[in-house]
Amino acid sequence: MEVFASLIEIELHMRTITGGKCEPYDAGVEIWKIAMSEVESSPDIMHPFWLIWGSLTDWVEIRPAEKIEAENAMVRASSEWLNLDHRNPVAIKAYCDRYTMKWGIRNLDSEFDKLDHT
Repeated sequence: MEVFASLIEIELHMRTITGGKCEPYDAGVEIWKIAMSEVESSPDIMHPFWLIWGSLTDWVEIRPAEKIEAENAMVRASSEWLNLDHRNPVAIKAYCDRYTMKWGIRNLDSEFDKLDHT
């Protein structure tokens, strides 16, 4: 899929999250999948999105007791992206950097190892 079309699809999922029209986790998984498919084509946007949304959805899977907190973070990340000036590359980079540092490298590995992978 073309990167621009993928970004539009991601933003549609974000709108369903912010509009309360879906479970944030379900839309988050779709965002993660789309971003993952475009990582090589768009390292400046899709790679951070892949890291961010992978971490946010992992948060729900690995720490189900924190689902509400994780889904609130998904709503916030979606809202901030949708309200960003997308013509401003500095704003885009700042968003990606901030969320990648906050969520994209969240250390859940020790919790992941405790899950049953059979």
